[in-house]
Amino acid sequence: MSAPTPHEQAAAAALPSDSNSHSHSQTVAAASTLTAPNHAASPSQSSSTSPSPSHLHPSTSTPTITSVVTDEVLKSAVLTGQHLHSDSSSQAAAEESSNLTLNCKWNAKSYELVCPATVTVGYVKTQLALLTNVRPHHQKLIMKTSPPNQRLLDDRLLSDLGVKTNAKVMMIGNVEKDLIIDDADKLSSGLVDDLDYDYRPVVSVADSLLADPAIRAKMDKYGARLAESVTLINPLRPGKALLVLDLDYTLFDMHGVSSDWNVLRRPYTHQFLTAAYQHFELVLWSQTSWRWLELKLTELGILTHPSYCIAFVLDKTCMFRITSTQSDGSERKHHVKCLDLIWRKFPQWNASNTIHVDDLGRNFALNPQSGLKIKAYKDSSSTSATDRELVYLERYLVHVATHVKDFRTLDHASWQQKLMDGAPTQ
Repeated sequence: MSAPTPHEQAAAAALPSDSNSHSHSQTVAAASTLTAPNHAASPSQSSSTSPSPSHLHPSTSTPTITSVVTDEVLKSAVLTGQHLHSDSSSQAAAEESSNLTLNCKWNAKSYELVCPATVTVGYVKTQLALLTNVRPHHQKLIMKTSPPNQRLLDDRLLSDLGVKTNAKVMMIGNVEKDLIIDDADKLSSGLVDDLDYDYRPVVSVADSLLADPAIRAKMDKYGARLAESVTLINPLRPGKALLVLDLDYTLFDMHGVSSDWNVLRRPYTHQFLTAAYQHFELVLWSQTSWRWLELKLTELGILTHPSYCIAFVLDKTCMFRITSTQSDGSERKHHVKCLDLIWRKFPQWNASNTIHVDDLGRNFALNPQSGLKIKAYKDSSSTSATDRELVYLERYLVHVATHVKDFRTLDHASWQQKLMDGAPTQ
């Protein structure tokens, strides 16, 4: 990973440090006249309004921001995380009647931004950067637009997006410190990103991994962690099988461009979970931190749906790394979801009555017989109208729960073919 430039260092220094305390409700009044991006702006115009490190300053409880922004300045701010600020007080006023109030949420905190309707999405990001220390280019904003499902590009004006006053804005992103740690960790450990590769684990390899003393030690450590940290959200029902579900790309398009949570949520999610709940206890296990997991589940309406209940939720702190040997003999390091950790805490479940649904086969590396790989839900803005994966999965799981006594007799690798070959539809 390349070192930050002095310009980026200066911009980062201007953002509030992690040691600063943030109140759960903060307000920024962004009194500004913001020009729409001008692709014909001359170099002299760009340089005259470009923010320098001396213009950057930490946020206070109610800073007043004034700025005139060209497309070059906006791009610079988004790339480096700068706060846009102009020395000219003559640019300060926007008509109060045209101001919008944005109710923003991030990491269980609330922030209120007041700004003209003529500001851009990128400008909103710079304001949030001051309050949260999350640089603009690490932010994903979700808000309702009119017409719906418009892309929240950084140069789009709020007025053009149809954003109304008192709009709810959800911001997802990590502070720079956390991102640097994650990147360094990847480089030093050989850990690769979820999207880089996948493979289909086999039982014989899983058995050898489970016999490895180092793996057993990790299972003991993380099993104790799970036993101490797991919280039952709803009481368990006797006699129910266990269904462990991934979230990102299984039930939720985590990188979708839509601002509508109903589009980001996979089609038929509620119908699927309602049907599965009749036969299974539902557990969600996501390779993300709890703060983002809670946010997603809340906005997706999964934790509070009246037709089904989630037993408990696990995050990435209950996952550990293993080294898997690929078919070509190469070795890859990655995290894994080890079902044995759940089975130790809840002995009523084991391989005979557990199914684990995930879009990544390598998450099944230690329990391949229980793993069912589902097609990843991506590009939701274009695929949501045709995605039927959960409809088919519902039919398969209901058939298994009502016709199969021991799930170890199944090979979920061909679950869709089995459904086509005559499994009952309900």
